[in-house]
Amino acid sequence: MLKDIIAVQPKENYQLHIRFEDDVEGVIDISKIVKFTGVFAPLQDKEYFATVCVNPEYGTIQWQP
Repeated sequence: MLKDIIAVQPKENYQLHIRFEDDVEGVIDISKIVKFTGVFAPLQDKEYFATVCVNPEYGTIQWQP
């Protein structure tokens, strides 16, 4: 079963520090797994990328439209 994300903090160079409900945490480099094209193109804007937050209803990360 997947664990919910309970905290996220944007870091430099398209990295995110993520903490899960079981207190496991770490840094993921989004640029290594996502191509910034199509629906992901807005994430190239570092100011927009920094607006990442947790959606508590779904336990995922999100960016506002």
